[in-house]
Amino acid sequence: MIRKMTYADIKQVKKIDQRSFKIDAQRITPYVATFIEKSNNTCLVYESKGKILGYNILHHWGNFASFGPFGVDPEAQGNGVGKALLEETMKIFSTLGYKKIGIETMPWSCYNIALYTKAGFNTDSLTFRMKSNVNSLLGALNSYKSKPSDPKPALGNIHGHSRLSQQIFSPTSDIELALGIKYVKDISDKLSEGLDFSPELQLLKNCRFGKILILFEDKEPVGFALMYDKSIFEKEAEYLDLRRVVILNSVDAIVALNSIFDVAIRYGKEHRISDISISCNGYNQDVFNYLIKGLNFRIYRNLVRMTISDEPYMPSLKGIQLSRWCG
Repeated sequence: MIRKMTYADIKQVKKIDQRSFKIDAQRITPYVATFIEKSNNTCLVYESKGKILGYNILHHWGNFASFGPFGVDPEAQGNGVGKALLEETMKIFSTLGYKKIGIETMPWSCYNIALYTKAGFNTDSLTFRMKSNVNSLLGALNSYKSKPSDPKPALGNIHGHSRLSQQIFSPTSDIELALGIKYVKDISDKLSEGLDFSPELQLLKNCRFGKILILFEDKEPVGFALMYDKSIFEKEAEYLDLRRVVILNSVDAIVALNSIFDVAIRYGKEHRISDISISCNGYNQDVFNYLIKGLNFRIYRNLVRMTISDEPYMPSLKGIQLSRWCG
């Protein structure tokens, strides 16, 4: 039987999640609880004889939908549990009228890719998880800006363009959270009309994960970064995760990214965090090349992005989105 996930299911869901993904620590309870809350009660579990065998976490970002983590107990795999959960997920998205749906899965999982392809998804591109040591990143930024052969636009100092400014908002403050939601909603909608990443700020509030960084040009919001300084798992954070970064086309992406890194480096040093992590999709080739060649980021994981959309999704964006979609 497939039914809606409840808070009473969290303990079993966490165990299945840990076993199915073979991870060394479970996700923290408030993280899963917030998913239930911000999904408008659409997260799913597959239950048989009082035991949960699988689950799926659904995400609603304005007119864009996604799902994951999505797991099945290893002892129940091969019995149609995952297929049934996926079919129910797609029914919910169809009922809610979604035309744009995106997911990411392991590129080495032939089964997953085939399953999602049969459900209507098209393979898009690879998403790369990468990280750099804080001190190494600072050195690379200084080295890159000092090269006489740098292509235009000149990067200037690592604080970015003279008209760019940054402001950090704390999600634990109701006033600052409200401002953060306003700015993230506005930037998301400008990136793609109807898109809204602001529900993710509920995670930052409920789990006290970190801060909201808003980037301004002449006092107009032109980008944001959600900075996670705590782990989503029951263990110490290994790095400062720039979990979701959006930069609009109205500013140069590299200059804006340097401005964000400047704040992240300062924040990391203040909180004694040694590494910074970010995700980049291969579609953003110029930014990807800059991160790898210019700043010496190291790739430690990759995912394949798959989409269902009424138009090519990545080319339609009016800016760049550096993030995993879920997980």
